[in-house]
Amino acid sequence: MFSMAEAEILPFSTLTPSDHPLHPYSNWTPGCAPPPPIGRLALLTPERVERAAREEIRTGKRISLDIPISTNSPEEMLGRKRVERHVVRIDGGPSTSEESQTLGQVYQPVHDDVLTVNTQGTTQWDGFYHFSYPGSGLFYGGATTADVFAGNINDGMLAWANAGGIVGRAVLIDYARYAEQKGIHYDACLDSHAIPLSAIKEIAASKGVEFRVGDILVVRTGFDTRFNELVAQNLSHRVSGHYAGVEQGKETLRWLWETGFAAVAGDQPAFERWPSPSPQDTMHPILLSGWGLPIGELLALEEVAAELAKRDRATFFLCAVPLKSAKAGLWTIELAYECLEAYAKSLKVDSSDPKDALREAARQTNALARELGLVLAAIDAFEGYEGLVDRTRHAALVEDFKFWVELCGIMGIEIIQIPATFDPKATLDESLVVPDLRELCDLGLAASPPVQIAYEPMGWSTFTKTWEEANKLIKAVDRRNIGLCLDVFHTASLLWGSPETKDGKRPGGDQAYKDSLDRLRKIPASDILLFQISDGAFLSPPMPESAFTEPEIDNLFAWSKHGRPYPGEGYFPVNEFCEAVFATGFKGVTTMEVFDDEGFDRREAVPAERAARTVKSWVGISEKCGLAPFYPPTPAGVNKLGTCTVNLGHYELYTLEEKLFAAAATGHKAIDLYEDDLLYYLSLQPGANMSNLWEANPVHLHAVKKIGDLIASLGMELICFQPLIDVEGLVIPAEREAAIQRCKAYFPYMRQLRTTVTYITTNRRYDFENITGDIEVIAKDLAYFANLAAEYAKADGGPMIKIGYEHLAWGSFINTFDKTWEAIELANRPNLGFVFDTFNFLGKEFANPYNPAGHGRIHDTIEESTTYVRQRLAKLAKLIPGDKIYVCQVADANLADPKSLPVPTPATEKWTPQHEPPFFAWSSGHRLFPNEPTGYMPVAECLAAILATGYKGAFTNEIFNTSYFEKGDDVVASHAKRSFAGVASCVEDAKAMKPWW
Repeated sequence: MFSMAEAEILPFSTLTPSDHPLHPYSNWTPGCAPPPPIGRLALLTPERVERAAREEIRTGKRISLDIPISTNSPEEMLGRKRVERHVVRIDGGPSTSEESQTLGQVYQPVHDDVLTVNTQGTTQWDGFYHFSYPGSGLFYGGATTADVFAGNINDGMLAWANAGGIVGRAVLIDYARYAEQKGIHYDACLDSHAIPLSAIKEIAASKGVEFRVGDILVVRTGFDTRFNELVAQNLSHRVSGHYAGVEQGKETLRWLWETGFAAVAGDQPAFERWPSPSPQDTMHPILLSGWGLPIGELLALEEVAAELAKRDRATFFLCAVPLKSAKAGLWTIELAYECLEAYAKSLKVDSSDPKDALREAARQTNALARELGLVLAAIDAFEGYEGLVDRTRHAALVEDFKFWVELCGIMGIEIIQIPATFDPKATLDESLVVPDLRELCDLGLAASPPVQIAYEPMGWSTFTKTWEEANKLIKAVDRRNIGLCLDVFHTASLLWGSPETKDGKRPGGDQAYKDSLDRLRKIPASDILLFQISDGAFLSPPMPESAFTEPEIDNLFAWSKHGRPYPGEGYFPVNEFCEAVFATGFKGVTTMEVFDDEGFDRREAVPAERAARTVKSWVGISEKCGLAPFYPPTPAGVNKLGTCTVNLGHYELYTLEEKLFAAAATGHKAIDLYEDDLLYYLSLQPGANMSNLWEANPVHLHAVKKIGDLIASLGMELICFQPLIDVEGLVIPAEREAAIQRCKAYFPYMRQLRTTVTYITTNRRYDFENITGDIEVIAKDLAYFANLAAEYAKADGGPMIKIGYEHLAWGSFINTFDKTWEAIELANRPNLGFVFDTFNFLGKEFANPYNPAGHGRIHDTIEESTTYVRQRLAKLAKLIPGDKIYVCQVADANLADPKSLPVPTPATEKWTPQHEPPFFAWSSGHRLFPNEPTGYMPVAECLAAILATGYKGAFTNEIFNTSYFEKGDDVVASHAKRSFAGVASCVEDAKAMKPWW
């Protein structure tokens, strides 16, 4: 709607109207430039902060505005839990010095403080995704609750922290003192008392305050003083959601906006009078979701109020920096069936069949997983099946398994974990056990996509206790969809550790464990289907004295139920087992399966705490086993960095999977999938239709899904699948129809790949009698393709599919960004956007490879060329909104010897298949990763302009040169590293540039 820089001078009337059905009084409009992630904090310019520091810091006295986190919380009265503190021991060593002597280990306890915090339960700042508009449920910038949970938001809190926090001149309106002087009586904790705007202005005037743009308004009601009194009287339970606060109303909103406050705050839980007279009057959705104005709550203001009163002042220097937070960083999920059952019981389903509730739970679980970028890889555990003497029970379990397969189809899960039976009544008779397992395998193979069985030996299984015994049985079953499920705990507890000895070890266990792992290293990786990692808790006293003992079950089973902590938290030789598994070349599904009594803790923060412990364990395993480093998720609101698969090596020389593994190992978080890579991968799949790889048959869709799942499981996002070449501006009807069918063929694959973006490149054909440059015709074509995408999304109920449009430097008619944008605007479709490639921009506006100096496309001197580029980029920054840029590709170029390039075919010459477009050979053979020594183009300037648009998407690169034909073990890895280093450094260079647009 307008920039934040203009917000300080724009009148209240420029906001959306009060009767807007979705977001009244907002400073943003969907489809326009997105609002800044820091909201009104953008008003805290360096000049304003410097002035505030210079004028307000006089005595050097510091006063904390936080209430103690250990105190009773007012929000606890409203059902929000108070902050909890736990001291945990993390060294994993002996429990006592006496035990250390027994084990021969050093006794050195190391403790961590673990705080469980609901940020609303103590002094805090409300973020922009805390309180939505009533009715529409929209948050800041038009975000939905699905966007919030999926992480598809500009994370305001993180942006605040990265910007340096909330720092500037605060103006204290001490209404509590004013009311006392005026004889105004109210209970700040119990009365919904309204503080009128007139009183706020009167208090400020009495202190000689003239409000300035960028001020932080702080209102003291006396809530903190009164609440402490109630606590002392054991009456805090009377606090029930009625507080004194700023009076709502249009004039209050007008004043808050036009005064130009950067933030507001108070000493009570809402800043405004609470409850509000009506949902429509509530200021929270307008201030937070409408304006991006932070609201501080539960500030401890007694001391600062007393200090200011003593000095007859109302202003002070305030500094508050919120926590930096991001997702834990886990992407692959093994789903426990009992968790799905519990979720199903919580749902209201209009059916008497309990299976319908499970089906709905499966649908919702799958939808949530996809929104969060998670892969549901396996479901466990189908227990007590094989070798049953009771064949009636066997038949019932077969029917249960059929339903599990159905649920797998709903959730996209392809692995069912089956533990070797521990039913004492089962038989080892292979003439029964093998057919039993084979029966389930055949049911799995009949599904589409096929379901695999991960067969797990356990130390307390009736017969199949070791991985060797399980593997022998698997070979006898002789089906391609069954393999080993290996679990560290089961092998280590059976051969190495013991719950029954004082030292926690078995006699001869070191050698037995080593020998087993030596044999394991030699099996094919294809024998392993699922790898589960956990540790073992040291029991002191050992069983049977241990509290973990359950007399009715095997000691190993009881130990497993209560004492399987996260790797690194126990004493098992976990890393040795991991090293042996990975030495086979295994790159399949790897999860952590942990069981301990802490999992029954009902605190809200338990899932987050355990996710963090899981990440910590993964980091430790990665470091100790020499695996790829663990890269945390890119924080919301920060541009992801990535690469195009074409950059990493030619598709006939290197598999798509190894390219993706290399990209993830280097730290890439975004993948741009090139069509050639996917099609060649498809051609290698058994059963692929080689005559039509675009056929959306089950074999193709399953293979494509595996790539989509692999990308997600590696913690990366597939930002686009491309390119659609030469599909717009076609004159011959048959060619146009073929282009339409090709575009349609993309959509089913995009769904399986989990991406919503593809793009069209401007037509580069030079048979001008068969194509048109008429912008109206091209725009209609683009609109048609966008309509096809929208119709597909509507039909399948999935997210909107977006079509990008990219100009090529050698495009036949459209080869500039502004002409490209003109076509996009003429098409006027919400799912049609712009794709920017630095090479194609600079190849048209700056570079001339036929000039030995490399530049000179428009001007002769480098100074003129650079100035012209900046002028053009300034136009781009103002012309194209950041949210309409779908992809940004970053590439430089080698300075080519003009003599090495083919001579372009003159434009006047009739087109032939041997036609050589200008710049095409240069583009296809001389592109370079950014910021490499032989590059020469002003790439960072391009990114600076793109960032200036408000673009929050990924930066990737698309490189074409002879290096991806190189052969060698390190080609893919080295290209992945060069790609990441180049784009990362170029983005940093762009961010460091002073604005020139």
